[in-house]
Amino acid sequence: MSAEIIVQSGISAGTRYWIERPVIRIGSDPQADVCLPSSRIAPHALTVEFRDGNYRVHARDRSASVQVNGQLVEPGSAKPFAEPRLSA
Repeated sequence: MSAEIIVQSGISAGTRYWIERPVIRIGSDPQADVCLPSSRIAPHALTVEFRDGNYRVHARDRSASVQVNGQLVEPGSAKPFAEPRLSA
């Protein structure tokens, strides 16, 4: 289940995080599992979930799209991904 998140842009570019739990929360909130300090990122921007052998990224921010592995995740939607790489 372990996967790596590599932040591709912004102040945290190049930072790596290991996903070692089935659900993690990503956002600008200091309480998020992966905190990305940016005013451009919602406090709870994404949830990454591992289920049935696959990762799924849920865009929680209803006002902004996020790129994961070069694919756009529209506000309020979810997409499957092999291993997430974030562009904030």
